[in-house]
Amino acid sequence: MHLLPTQAEDLLASPQAEDLGQTPADCVLLSFSDSDLSSVAAAYHALGDVPWRPTLRLANLMRLGHPLSVDLYVEAVISRARLVVLRLNGGTGYWRYGLEQVAQTCKARGIPLAVLPGEAKADPGLDAAGTVDQTAARRLWRCFVEGGPENTARFLAETAHLLGRQPPATLLAGEPTPLPRYGRHETWRAPIPVEGPPAALVFYRSHLQAGNLAPLHALADALARRGLAPRLYYVASLKEGPAAQWLAAELAALRPAVVLNATGFSARQGPEDSSPLDAPGVPVLQAVLSTGTEALWEKARAGLGPADLAMTVVLPEMDGRLQGPAIAFKAAADWDPALEYAPTLSRPRADRVDALADKAAAWARLAATPPAERRVALVLSDYPARGGTGLALGLDTPASTLAMLAALAGAGYGVAGMPTDGAALMSALRRPLDGDAPGLSLGDYARLMDPAALAAITDQWGPPEADPLARGGALRFRVQPCGNLLVAVQPSRGQGVLDSAAHHDPDTPPSHGYAAFHLWLRHVVDIHALVQVGAHGTLEWLPGKAVALSADCWPERLAGPLPVLYPYIVSNPGEGVQARRRLGAVLVGHLPPPPVPAGLHGDLAALEQALDEYAQAQSLDPRRLPTLRARIRDLAWEAGVTRDLNLPADLVTGDLPDEALARLDAHLCDIKEMQIRDGLHVFGATLDDGAQAAFLAAMARFPRRDRPALTEALARDLGLGGTLEDLFTGDAAPPGPIPCRLC
Repeated sequence: MHLLPTQAEDLLASPQAEDLGQTPADCVLLSFSDSDLSSVAAAYHALGDVPWRPTLRLANLMRLGHPLSVDLYVEAVISRARLVVLRLNGGTGYWRYGLEQVAQTCKARGIPLAVLPGEAKADPGLDAAGTVDQTAARRLWRCFVEGGPENTARFLAETAHLLGRQPPATLLAGEPTPLPRYGRHETWRAPIPVEGPPAALVFYRSHLQAGNLAPLHALADALARRGLAPRLYYVASLKEGPAAQWLAAELAALRPAVVLNATGFSARQGPEDSSPLDAPGVPVLQAVLSTGTEALWEKARAGLGPADLAMTVVLPEMDGRLQGPAIAFKAAADWDPALEYAPTLSRPRADRVDALADKAAAWARLAATPPAERRVALVLSDYPARGGTGLALGLDTPASTLAMLAALAGAGYGVAGMPTDGAALMSALRRPLDGDAPGLSLGDYARLMDPAALAAITDQWGPPEADPLARGGALRFRVQPCGNLLVAVQPSRGQGVLDSAAHHDPDTPPSHGYAAFHLWLRHVVDIHALVQVGAHGTLEWLPGKAVALSADCWPERLAGPLPVLYPYIVSNPGEGVQARRRLGAVLVGHLPPPPVPAGLHGDLAALEQALDEYAQAQSLDPRRLPTLRARIRDLAWEAGVTRDLNLPADLVTGDLPDEALARLDAHLCDIKEMQIRDGLHVFGATLDDGAQAAFLAAMARFPRRDRPALTEALARDLGLGGTLEDLFTGDAAPPGPIPCRLC
């Protein structure tokens, strides 16, 4: 398996000690949520300079992650406050030291402390840390849960009341006014008239509560400029049953061309549940609203920090969402001297917003184009150092490519001139390149290629006209036209025969021919989608960020917003995830070839036979033992097993001790039972009965963690010796008659 290397960066750095420099105030509000703090700041100023309004300090707990930061803040601000409100996400464990110090100080000085859950669900574990009456604490919490300007103003009135002031009775009457947990956001207006297909945009209710909608409105504007008609929806959480059911019904009725999701995490309640985002049965693109700054993102190869990676990449991809770029980053607004706080807002980055909108428009274009008119490229990899054209892990690529073409033809795609068999296809793709082969002229290549990227390739590989694919003023490619579809060989990303390390090089730009090939597909052939046939190509391994790519990352430079579909072996998810995260690819899993036991052959088979004879001779004919030991020694040396296991031997005779013979026997058993692939899988082909049985037997043969293998567990339940496999292969005799249920 290959992993994109990352380096220790500021994104991954531990919290640093800092002094927030705040002075004391009547009330202190601490929260992990910028939305909480921004909405309270807005409500504070909306009240005006009324006499009952307390002085207030706001601080984000992310800035108090270091113990020294906590100590400084507690001494300078908390210890002199008259009321402290602490809102914690995830319980006590997320800010344990800080909670302990704040609670200890407030208790020692008699300062009222309210510790509130950061979620819409009560957390009894936090109640014991607070000193404010539970009824009053619950009212404060409800103000945040319901959200909105009215409830935020009520929160300030509640804090004033706890401080002994006299806010208007109207602000304290009744219960906090509920803001709907989900709904349509209908205040956005399209910048231009739009008559195209709808596109759904789903985001968190907290953005609405805080009024921090700029990234979402910017994305909606970009979608409208591309002919899509955005419909905006907000939810408190996709895991809240009523919200999920409502949104699923809304999306199913809307029938959008594409869904864009700006919420985090997985939306499934369990492995068997579906996400409400999947209700319309269209692609779901994940928009990332980063909690980091734009400056950190720009210089970080990792792209996102651990929290963003988990919330907006890893967990959403469990639902099958297609990864999009980071469209917004946190930035501090102007310093507020009254609160001694600079609100942190999520601000859109225009080129990343456009990149996501382009990707949404590309998927919508694919859906809107009739199958007979869709242009699709089926691309085979080229690994000369490991077997050549079409090499893919566990996949018969020539047969699979023809099977895909046949399936697409059956679905109404414009397939014509399909090769008769795999050999004919590979022969066509291996024809020597000449001046008549399809290609991109050197002039068009220079026009389409980003100047900085062109310069980087030239510095590495020389001028375009010196590229191995240059013929007759163009960079030419190995292509087999099949009507509106084509089959092509992805050029080498370098020059000459490349080894595996070069194919996965995170620093070296691709060759001119490689870059030109992908530009030709997008801008000359104007394909609607690219199908990378088998694991794996090299596009997802080009230099750039690991996730949340920029316009300067090579996968985006070459693939752009193109929809990518990727038949990929299911047993290699670690590499497949790179295509999902760096190309936004749809991975279509295929089975590996049926596994079979490796068995023993040649010298190893002879060695096993000698060991078996030695075991029998120990009781039946001890006189043969010296001869057999010598034979075992010689065979082990000839087969290289002695060196592999670093077996000890007598320095004079070279004989192997009994302990070495036992290790040798165990090693041969491991090799014999090792699972190897039997042939290659053909995409879409159903396994025959024998292959299915072999597959199931292989799965049942291995233990899982602390559980025995299925065959062993069944044998134990039936009172048999060994395993069921031993029984039916004749390697072990049953203790009695075979149970009738197995006959």
